[in-house]
This record gives sequence, C-alpha cells and structure tokens, in this order.
Amino acid sequence: MIQEPFLKLLQQRFAVKVLDASIARCERRHGTRLISVHYFVFGDRCLAEPFDLKAFQDKWLANDYYTTPGYLQWNYYLVMVVSPEAGRAPGFESKRRHIEQDRFYTRKFVIPSSDLESFLVGGVAVPAKQAGESADDILERWIGKLDEAGL
Repeated sequence: MIQEPFLKLLQQRFAVKVLDASIARCERRHGTRLISVHYFVFGDRCLAEPFDLKAFQDKWLANDYYTTPGYLQWNYYLVMVVSPEAGRAPGFESKRRHIEQDRFYTRKFVIPSSDLESFLVGGVAVPAKQAGESADDILERWIGKLDEAGL
C-alpha cells in the first residue's frame, strides 16, 4: 500500500496516477512536454520468491510503453520501493542487482522506503551522484539538450 507520506513526496515532483493500492504511475514534465514516466511500486513483492518481473511488467507497463511514441520509451523507469527491513535482509543486494540489471521496458531501481526522498533528487528519479556531478547538473544538461533538439 502507498503510505500517505510517500504519496505526498511523489505528488511534489510528479503528476501522479494511483493504479492500485501499491502502484503509482508518475509523469515528469518540462513545461507541457512529457519527459519521463516513472512507475513506483511499494512493498516487498519484488523480493519474494518467485517474482516474475516480466509478467509484472507485461501486466502493468507494456500497454503504456508500446503506445508511447519515440524517444519517451527511453525514459521509462520502474522503482521498487521496499521496506527498510527488506533492504537490510540477507540476499537483498543480490536480488536488487538481478532486478536492476534487467532493461526490458524500463530502467529499474530497488530502494528501501527510507531512501525514497533522497532518491528523488532534483525532482527526477536518478541516483544521487554520477561521476562526481549532482543529479541536478545532469538533469539541467539533459533538459538543455532536449530543448536544443526541439524535443
């Protein structure tokens, strides 16, 4: 279930549509242009055995993904938000790597709910730092490049 504080965090940064009790589809825009789609899934289901990631994506993302034209398909993200306890459990890092290495439909992240706010750096779901730069710098450069290309 999406707890109210987490929903409020998402609503501060995205246009949010709750799809079911534990899944939210969030859109990031630059002006009127849609620049990314993030699916946030709350709960530990992704860590349960067995978890069929492909079947989950086919059910919740496939239709949206395939009806979206062009470049936007490169900007789909699936963020699995697990409990802090699950994030500390033995085997978590292995399961996390397995899920995050899958690139079918979306780029994936598995994070403990205690890290959600820091994960949402700069209003977009990206890791906090990449190669010594802040996420805000990377985001601003990317938006600038999109503007230059007329996208």
